[in-house]
Amino acid sequence: MREKSKSASGQTKSGQSKRLTGKVGIFWVFHGRVLAATYNLADGEDYGDAVNGRTDHVHYWPKFQEQHPALRELEYQDVPRGRVLFMKPSEKFHVYLDKALRAEKIKRAICQEFELPVAKTKFLSDSHYTTDLEELNRLFDQGG
Repeated sequence: MREKSKSASGQTKSGQSKRLTGKVGIFWVFHGRVLAATYNLADGEDYGDAVNGRTDHVHYWPKFQEQHPALRELEYQDVPRGRVLFMKPSEKFHVYLDKALRAEKIKRAICQEFELPVAKTKFLSDSHYTTDLEELNRLFDQGG
């Protein structure tokens, strides 16, 4: 059997669709609400073996500050945040997030916002997504 290569959207070169659902992108959780910049898989950017959203936290934060006045006095790293990637080899979504967001209720809200299939989604902590001041200081002292 010959293997067909697939694009991020789940399309094979022969045009068959595997019907992959879910989105990629960035998010924050503020007062229990998921604020997200999401992208369909077909609209994401290839990033090595992953599909990533087309923006980052630093550049998108001012847009959320305009929409949500309560955010205007905060920096992007002050609000718990994360990122959703699609890993092409495993065909699974990886949600990298602040440890403060590990509650099941928040995970469900993230899955709902990004339309993630729970069985194909893995939640992971990442030191880049922290609101813990000690961890932030260590991260910046080490040069990122």
